[in-house]
Amino acid sequence: MPWDGDSIGGGVLAAAITGRFSAPALAAARAALGDGPRLRRVTGGELAEICGWDAERAGRWAREVHAADVDGERMAIRRCGVRMLLAGDADWPPLLGLLNASPGALWIVGDIPAHPWLPVAVVGSRCASAYGAAATGSLVRSLAAAGCSIISGGALGIDTHAHRAAITAGAPTVAVVGGGLDAPYPERNSALFKRIVESGGAVVSESAVRVLAMPYHFLPRNRIIAGLSHGVVVVEAALRSGALGTARLAVDEFGREAMAVPGPVNSPTSAGCHRAIREGWAGLACSAEDVMSQLRFAPALSSAACGAPEVRARIVEALAAQPAAGVEELCRRCGLTPQQVRTELTVIRLMAK
Repeated sequence: MPWDGDSIGGGVLAAAITGRFSAPALAAARAALGDGPRLRRVTGGELAEICGWDAERAGRWAREVHAADVDGERMAIRRCGVRMLLAGDADWPPLLGLLNASPGALWIVGDIPAHPWLPVAVVGSRCASAYGAAATGSLVRSLAAAGCSIISGGALGIDTHAHRAAITAGAPTVAVVGGGLDAPYPERNSALFKRIVESGGAVVSESAVRVLAMPYHFLPRNRIIAGLSHGVVVVEAALRSGALGTARLAVDEFGREAMAVPGPVNSPTSAGCHRAIREGWAGLACSAEDVMSQLRFAPALSSAACGAPEVRARIVEALAAQPAAGVEELCRRCGLTPQQVRTELTVIRLMAK
């Protein structure tokens, strides 16, 4: 379960504060040394042996563990209402896993949506055009109707439009921000971050609570966006774009799907999307149907063929009571059509893989 500021072992909290431990490295350190004093006093030699780091790096990072302000972080966690998840914990996001690209810890306000929501990332330019804003709103509303939660970066532009559209559509959304949660960046989105949490979503960071957002935080945070999602959809991205980098990470580091929304042929803010489609590593996303088809969750979307999380939840509940129930029995128990039941059973099986 998530840990609060009072129940976190001093050693593991100190290690997490440094930001130096990947998910596998922190899991290995905890397994070898525990969460308390032994990890708090870890030596460079121990870290070199446990984590496979070279001696110079292991010594430097051991000193950072020793210097970490554990008491100050505990106070900040309590003051800000933050919870922590540690790599390897039972509640660690299953899609994020323990890959080398995953962080060792996450700081969270709110709740990361779980089953039956299907997490899809929607990211793009900070300088969104009217076209980009409209395309994002339309796409996210349709994805929400299909039972998707929306992951994005909390930035201005396309990210903001994606979060707002999800909230309006009644779907939970997660903002993965750079820097700590004491003052999430950008400050202009403070009210949006509050709405995200109030609507059932979460604001997430891999940085300790009091860490100020810096430019070098944003490329690493992109891998969390990719890792929390089944796939990444890019809406408006120039040829050099952090959003394109997020989509590429999804493909290269996590084995996920990437998609791009085409834009006007002469628009520089869509040039990156067009190149990704042309190069073949991102699929064409003109609609939510395109996204869902590439993710292989459902062949089509409609109000009759469901995707709504509450419908899926009814089927899961019925199967828990009668695991051998067939389509006809599920239709009777849940008040659904055979088409709805078959579609949702497909989604449930895919999510269980």
